[in-house]
Amino acid sequence: MVLVAKHIEPPIQQRAIEAASQILGSSDPICALRELVARVAPTELAVVIAGETGTGKELVAKALHQGSARTNGRFVAINCGAIPETLVEEELFGHERGAFTGAIATKVGRIVLADRGTLFLDEVADLPPSAQVKLLRVLEERIVEPVGSTRPIRVDVRIVSASHKNLEQEVAKGRFRDDLYYRLRGIRLRVPPLRERGDDILLLAKRFLELGADSYGRSAPSLSPALEATLKTLPWRGNVRELRNEMEKAVVLGGFHDLIGESVEPSLPLLMENLSPVVRTVVRALHGTQNGLSAQELTEHLEREHGTGNTSSRVQDARSALARFGLAISDARRAGRYVLVRRTSQ
Repeated sequence: MVLVAKHIEPPIQQRAIEAASQILGSSDPICALRELVARVAPTELAVVIAGETGTGKELVAKALHQGSARTNGRFVAINCGAIPETLVEEELFGHERGAFTGAIATKVGRIVLADRGTLFLDEVADLPPSAQVKLLRVLEERIVEPVGSTRPIRVDVRIVSASHKNLEQEVAKGRFRDDLYYRLRGIRLRVPPLRERGDDILLLAKRFLELGADSYGRSAPSLSPALEATLKTLPWRGNVRELRNEMEKAVVLGGFHDLIGESVEPSLPLLMENLSPVVRTVVRALHGTQNGLSAQELTEHLEREHGTGNTSSRVQDARSALARFGLAISDARRAGRYVLVRRTSQ
């Protein structure tokens, strides 16, 4: 049962529960996150969302907005790390005509656009110091001063922020203001990485296959039991975003021909669990790398998992083990970089 905040009107609370239900999954971490979103969404608390890249932090932010009394207002998102430092203040706070060379018209900032709605500050840790100071004033006084203006604009905005960086560490290192951090962190939500979500991986994979099939007007390839088992063991460094990309690609290609390394047949998942620990480490290290790994990089992976040893010998053992699956480890195609590929027939 979802626990809800007190003193929230029933229609708003129901909307919050429905908004939280957009966060798919049945794993314990996701169920806990969904419950928190349903409880926090109807409030005016500022929220910091923590999580690795690709975990779905913006989806959580949108659920917070849609489950609040602000749902009729705008949801305005800005990626603080994707904007040049010289333009961040202009984007956030806006500017007056003539405020600087090239300012030929007044520009409304994202904060004002989000008035009576929600402002989502993605990668907030990348805000430059000057913008941090101005944002703190917005939070404390609820006013915005566009660049070049002396007339403050009063705003009513809820701020939800996110970062893949550890904000507490950024504060400790002096790269992020502590007073701003504690203003932003009314409550902290953590979105778990895909590798911690167990069977959610399969649920999401099937959902993305369905969406891809609808989008491209094609049939979705099916997941065999062996492939399902392998999906749950892959590292998914790009998290949900990577999984979605892989499933859409499978729809386009008509199969999972590129799931593990470049041009690799899907036969490897069939016996992945029977491979030796060293061979599994080699495969997982090479999985998802577009340009392969150098000998030094692969050595670091192997030594971290299995201690010191002869990398060439370990790679040769892996080659022998993978050959019966129609796979090979090439070190010729990319100037000495190891790449997992499908064996070509002789």
